[in-house]
Formats: sequence, structure tokens, C-alpha cells
Amino acid sequence: MIADSRRNFWLLFFLCNSIAVQMSLGQADVVTRYSLVYWLLVLPALLIPLIFLPGIITALGGRAHLLFYFLILAGAFHLIRGDFRTVTQLFLLIVVLAWCACESTRLSTDDVISIFFASIILGIFVVIFTDWNFWGLLPGETPSKYGGWRVSYFPHIANTGTMALFVFLLLTRESAIARRHKVALLLCLYFLALSFVRAAFIAAGIYLLLRFVFGGSRGKAPKFLFWVSLGTGVGFMMAVAYIVPILEVLQQFPVLSRLLLRGEGELDTAAIYQQLYRPWVWSEHVQMFVSSPGLMGLGTFDFSEHVSYDLVPGLPADGAESLPTRLLAVYGLPSLFFAGYLVRELARLAHARDAWGCACFPGILFMLTNWGSVFHPTNAFFVLFFMVLTRGASVLSDVSVEGELSYQRPRPNLVVGPSGT
Repeated sequence: MIADSRRNFWLLFFLCNSIAVQMSLGQADVVTRYSLVYWLLVLPALLIPLIFLPGIITALGGRAHLLFYFLILAGAFHLIRGDFRTVTQLFLLIVVLAWCACESTRLSTDDVISIFFASIILGIFVVIFTDWNFWGLLPGETPSKYGGWRVSYFPHIANTGTMALFVFLLLTRESAIARRHKVALLLCLYFLALSFVRAAFIAAGIYLLLRFVFGGSRGKAPKFLFWVSLGTGVGFMMAVAYIVPILEVLQQFPVLSRLLLRGEGELDTAAIYQQLYRPWVWSEHVQMFVSSPGLMGLGTFDFSEHVSYDLVPGLPADGAESLPTRLLAVYGLPSLFFAGYLVRELARLAHARDAWGCACFPGILFMLTNWGSVFHPTNAFFVLFFMVLTRGASVLSDVSVEGELSYQRPRPNLVVGPSGT
């Protein structure tokens, strides 16, 4: 039985609007509260999911019930404290996550590729007619101080790497899809490699590793899928947290230095720790959680005012680089329901023998903990990646209910006569 492949117009509108607005935001731009850009991002994220309110309620009462517990416990606590901004942000987070869990929230591969091509064309117009994007579209066009060989068609290079990563995950689900969309695959590889957003690059490597591991017959066993995927996700985060001494040795190899340390060499332990940056953010978030009243989080806060020290003096820090640990710092113990929800959804993917979804899981988790600033409920990438993270291949409308591709070319109709010829 083939799933209904009708387009979800409101989902497509949300994605296109978010991507178009982000084309106007440069590398250092910050969205000001209540500005035009702010409302262009927030209103669709707040209103469009409410069109699907029955499905959201069903999700929160069923597969996403852990998110409902998160909303009630954390929301009630911060409401009593009078921190209405924190409650509003939590409501938006839960509503959009529950929308991602709705069965009606689906996309076709062709629609994603169309959005990808359209975003590149829009990015080219931005480069030609504005000064918002100082990155080049071709190697050598970017100012040397930013890495002359790096390219980006978004004004913010993290968006280019993130978009290329998502398209790469999608197109490599099956060889038939990759063959059908050769040009899109080449373009996403070009931008994934040359934008050189390290988190996206490493996430793609994690995904490819698990696609290989899950390739055999044993790779379809639910317990194997679950534990390998979860262990890989947690393992890579632990590796980043404790890899500094290893990188001090590996930096002498040019390829590894380019991949992991932006090509810099002869760095001491402190300099490497500054470059990684994320372990410091994680540590500071945990300390904020521990110091919060009743371990219920600090609510809305200025990260720079609560850090124990400045890792890089003079560099503004907002702590948005890691979504899971930031939720811990803001909402405390109830945020563990968010983590539980992700693990539970991974178990669902494994039970459904969705090897592709399980292979995507640790790479996306790596992105959440390293480029969390991209994953905001108003952001198209938040919706795209959380749809895959929690529902795997079932988010694709060109996949059957059983999870197999409905992607083959249609066979010609044969006129069969009485004799069967």
C-alpha cells in the first residue's frame, strides 16, 4: 500500500518562508525581537502548526506524550515564577516538535530537491544584487581571512552546510534516488565539502559509517539498530568532550589538521580547547543546571552573565551552540523528557527496521549538540531534521507505509488478451 503523496502546502510554505528570510541574514546578524524579520519567522512557526491542532493533540496524547509532560512540568514551574518568556518559548518548541510528529507532516523527495535548487538560485541573486553574503560561490572568491577556498550560497555559512547535509542524507537513502537526482547530489556534495562546516562534515561521516554497518542482514535487527545508533551518537559526543589530548598529537598530520582544526598547527591544549568550544559550552550549561533552583533550570537568561569564565576573551558567547544542554540549563530536570522522547523515537525506528532513519539519528544528534543555533523552532532546518530524527523514512511521501520505496518508474500498461499474450 502506497502512502498518500499529496503535498502538504502549509509545510512547504513554512520551509520556503524560513529559508527565504534566512537569505537576508548575514554571518554576524542577530534577529532583533519584535522586528519585521522576527515576526516573519515566528508567526508561521506559531500559527501554521495550529492548523493541524487535532493531529498535534493526538501526537501529544500518544507517541509524543513525553513532550506533553515536559510542557506541563517546566511550563507550570516557570509560570509560577512569572517567567512568561520562557513559557512562551517552551510552548513554541513543543508545538513545533509535536507538529513534526504528526503523520500528516510529510514531504516528497522531489519537493525537497526543488526547495534545494530554488534556495541556490535565490542565493545566487543575493550574491549578485546585495552585499549580505561575503562568502564566495566558487573557491577563491571568499576573503582569505575566512578561508579563501570555502564557499556558501547562504549569507551564513552554517546554513549552507546544514542544507547540504540534509539533502545528502535524503539522496543517499537508496541508490535509485541518487541516480535519479545526480545533479542535486553533486551540488550538495560540493557545498557540503567546500562550506566546510565541520559539524555537518562529521555528521555526514557518522551517517555513512552506519549506513555501511547496517548494510548486512544483521544490520536490520531492531536491537542492533537501536544500540549501535544510540551508542554511536553518545560515543561521538563523549569523543568531542575528551579529544583534546588526542588532537594535540594528530595536528601534525595536515589532512587531519585541516579537517578538525581548520588547518592550524602547533596549537597547545588551551588553543585546541578554544577551537572546539562546544565542550566548554556543555560544561557551562551543566553547571547552570546544577546551580538552578530545585534543578528546574534558570529560565530565560543571558549566557554571558552566568559563565564561570570566558573561554575566548572578547568573543561574545550566547550558549546556543548545543540545543540539548541548553534545554537542560533553561528548563532543568523536565528537559530529560525531551531526551527520553528522542530515545523512544529511535526505538520506534529500530522496531520498524528503518535502517536509514537509525543511521541518520547519531549524525543529527551530533548537529544538535554542535550547531544548536541552527535548530530553532522557527527554522526550516529544525523541522526537516526533527522529522527525520523522530520518524525516519516515514516522513517521505514517496515511501510506502511498509517503508519500502514507491520510487520505481511506472511500468508501461500491457494489453492482455484472452490468451494472456
